[in-house]
Amino acid sequence: VAGASRTLLEAQIPYSKRSLSRYLGSEPVQAASAATAMEMARAAFVGALRLRDAGAPIFGVGCAASIATDRPKRGDHSCHVAAWTPTYRVSYSVTLVKGLRDRAGEEGVASTLVLRALAEASEVDFDLPMWLDEREKLLIDRAAHPDPIRALLAGEAEAVGVYPDGIAVSGPEVTGGVLAGSFNPVHEGH
Repeated sequence: VAGASRTLLEAQIPYSKRSLSRYLGSEPVQAASAATAMEMARAAFVGALRLRDAGAPIFGVGCAASIATDRPKRGDHSCHVAAWTPTYRVSYSVTLVKGLRDRAGEEGVASTLVLRALAEASEVDFDLPMWLDEREKLLIDRAAHPDPIRALLAGEAEAVGVYPDGIAVSGPEVTGGVLAGSFNPVHEGH
C-alpha cells in the first residue's frame, strides 16, 4: 500500500526454531506461548527504537501460534499475540477447539488477534468479530511497564537505555561502554 514505509519499520517472520531463537537471543521454553509472543513484541519494540525517526511513536507486535497443519498435532491449537508499547504491554491468548476450523479458519482467528493488537497499540477502535466458539475463551493480560530506573536500582535489570526523546527501556543490548576519566587541569579538547 502506498505510504506503508511511513508506518511499518520492519516485519520479520522467525518461523523455524533456530530463527526464533536467533530473533529472541535465546531459545524459548515453548514456541507457541503468551511468553514467547511477548518476547517477540519486546524484541520488535527494541528494534523499532533503533529504526525510527526521532520522536516517532512506536510499538512492537509478536505472534506465536500452533494451528492446523498438514499433519495431526498432539498438543492444543492456540494463538498468542502481544503488543509492547513505551508504557504498557498486552497479550491476547486463545486455545482453539481442534477440528472446528481448517487451517484458513485458524489463520483467520490469528490474523484477527494481530489486527486487534495493532489497533490497541495504535489507539484505534477495534470492532472486528472474533468468531470464537463458546468453548474458546479469549484471555487478555495487560500491564504497565515498571519504571526501568527503579528496576535497575533494585537489581532487577542489568542495564537501562534512555533514548533522546526520553523513552527508557530495561535490558537493552549493550554494544559499547563508557570510560570515566578525570582531566586535571582541564585542557583544550575536554
